[in-house]
Formats: sequence, C-alpha cells, structure tokens
Amino acid sequence: MFAGVFDQSNQVIALLDSEGNILSFNRAFEEFVSGSSVGNNLFTLSCWNNRYLLEHHFKHLGDFSTSRFEALLSNEINGDLVLDIALKRLPMSVAGPMMVLFEGRDVTERKLTEEKLRRSEIEFRTLYEQQPVMLMTIDNMSRIQSVNHFAAELLGMNKSDLLGHKVTQFYGEDAPSPQQQVARSRVGLLAGTGVLRRDICYHNCNGEAVWIRESIRPMPTREQFLLVGEDITANRQLEAQLLQQARHDYLTGLYNRSYFEQALTQILDDVHRG
Repeated sequence: MFAGVFDQSNQVIALLDSEGNILSFNRAFEEFVSGSSVGNNLFTLSCWNNRYLLEHHFKHLGDFSTSRFEALLSNEINGDLVLDIALKRLPMSVAGPMMVLFEGRDVTERKLTEEKLRRSEIEFRTLYEQQPVMLMTIDNMSRIQSVNHFAAELLGMNKSDLLGHKVTQFYGEDAPSPQQQVARSRVGLLAGTGVLRRDICYHNCNGEAVWIRESIRPMPTREQFLLVGEDITANRQLEAQLLQQARHDYLTGLYNRSYFEQALTQILDDVHRG
C-alpha cells in the first residue's frame, strides 16, 4: 500500500543518500527529472538549469531541517518547468545511513500566471501614469487612494503628498462631493455606463483656478469612485474672452448695443411675467 501511494503521488519524490545519489524515486520524479535512475547523482543530471543551487541547499541542510526553494529544469516532453522543492534530512538510527527526502511540486502554471499578472500590472501602471488626463480613485469619504502623474502636476503637489487628502479640499466652490453628486443624480447617470459628468472649478496648491470636466464612476465595490478629469481651463478662458468681446465695445470697454438689447428684453419679459 505504501509503495502504491508513493508511486502514484503527484508529488515529485525521491530518496537521496548523503552524497546526493538517488536511492529510490516515484513515477512523477521519473517523469519530471530526465535521466534519473537509481545510483545516479542528482546534481550531475543535465536537466537542471542551475545544479549549483540544488547542491548548495543540499550541502547546507542542518540536522532534521528542511530547505525549500524553487529550481528550473528542462524536460524533453514538457519543456521548461519550475519545481517548488523541499529537501529534508530524515531522522535515522545512530548506526543507520543519513538520507534526504526530495519533494517537488510543479508550479510552472502558477509562475506563468504570476508573470502574466506582473506584466499586466506594469502595462496598467504605465498606461495609468501616461494618460494626459487626471485619474484618481477616492474612498467613500472623498480621500484620495491613488493618483496619476498628470493629476499631481495639475494640482501642483507630489503624488505621495496627495494620498489621504480629500479631493473636496481642491474644489474652488461649494460643490457637492462626488458621492453626494452621484446620490443626487442617479437618474442623470449616462445610460448603460454608470458615469456622471460635470464641469467643476478646482484650485491648485498655488490658489490658481483649474477647470476640470470631471467624470465620476462608482467602482464595483461601491466603496470607491474613479475620477477622470479633463483640463478645460483653456476652453473656459476662451469662452470668457469670447463672451467679453460679444458684450463689450472693443475701444471703450462699455457694454455694447447687443448686450443692451438682450438685457432689455430679459427685463421686459420679467415685467410681463410679474
């Protein structure tokens, strides 16, 4: 029964002597470790990408201690693999020979998944930082949880200094917080997107007004909000300039006839309604 369990285990198992020679092994060990046979020295097998790492951990095993590490090996059938290896010195009688238990677990798929996730995170971070718009995540108390480089430059502060600040501290008027705005405007959320947009005036750390076209998106957790802000300060300044030119005489700076007629019409309409 013991021999059957030993041989059918998915764990890569072998027994080694004090020199690293293979005494016995199971079917999984034979499948993963190419060229293995009883009597062969484990460290001399050509399948290991770094046999010195394996030999180092083997030689520095303490009494009845376990050494755990990851090793790369090449397999003719399965290609490059990663094994999570544990070496353990077995307790024997005083007269008995010293033996080491070799246990390995195939973690290749996990390592590939971790690498994909790491690359995805790097790509996301790069994209997040390089976006020419303000990107922030805030909690349900309006505290900034993350912020990109563009937003930090726009507000005139370091990214690390912005974390923990309330975004409402930068509002230049008595504007509702993103949470309040979303709560008041559930009907006004863009159909199918769950996004609320508004134009709002920020004040940066130098007191300068910065107009932001703010998009507010509740996160799936309902405890965070994503703020995406487009800098429309130049557009606002241009609109104000055009409005000034449309209402005032270029030479005198006084209100012009067009504005007079608009104002008079508005006043007459108010009179008629009252």
